[in-house]
Amino acid sequence: MTRAAPTIQTHYIDALGRRHDASPAALRAIRRAMRPSPSGESARGAERFDAVVVVTAGAALASAPGSLRLEDGSAIEVYDRLPADLPSGYHTIRYRTGTRARVIVAPDTCYFPESLRIWGWAIQLYATRSRRSWGIGDLADLRRLGKWAAKTGAGIALINPLAAAIPLVPQQPSPYFPSSRRFRSPLYLRIEEVDGADTLKDLSAIAERARAMNADRRIDRDEVYRLKIGALERIWDVIRRRDLADLDAF
Repeated sequence: MTRAAPTIQTHYIDALGRRHDASPAALRAIRRAMRPSPSGESARGAERFDAVVVVTAGAALASAPGSLRLEDGSAIEVYDRLPADLPSGYHTIRYRTGTRARVIVAPDTCYFPESLRIWGWAIQLYATRSRRSWGIGDLADLRRLGKWAAKTGAGIALINPLAAAIPLVPQQPSPYFPSSRRFRSPLYLRIEEVDGADTLKDLSAIAERARAMNADRRIDRDEVYRLKIGALERIWDVIRRRDLADLDAF
């Protein structure tokens, strides 16, 4: 029986209901990349195995005879059992029958120093507001909280996802429904620390208006977004004419 040719979704519908079609060039490139080679392997030449064997470090698992090539390139002969002293890692065994298997040797336990005892804070960053916040907790607030927590003996901080919502109003209030996990939400930026913020003559007035929102227990993400994006767009108008190395570093 022949394997069915893989299908490619040629379009998607975005969050606003608009259809986007893939270009013919993109589809040709994808099909070319997915085309199997004459040997039956993928175009990228990825290794294929007939089986995967997972063994805990220190265990002498029963095995069929074959030649085991370790991750470092060395090889040993296997007769009826895998050696108990195999190093952790990804190895390959070629059985005398001609088949191959990936041998994964996993540590018995995760390593923790015996003296390790850590406590810390679970932080919803958007709610971690200070007097300098623009209506929402930001990365500068997190930095300040982290320094204070470290002085009191904390060793970890668990924060909510910082991924970006759709760059429109209304803003998605839940950090667990991002539009992209590739990018961070600009709501968490401390605008005064952005390279080029000092070019805004009315920055103090904008900040004062934004900080007034701290008095409300409800976080108005839409207004925070308007103020921060408005400031960032004006900063970009200036900074894009400079050397962007500092901006990239930020």
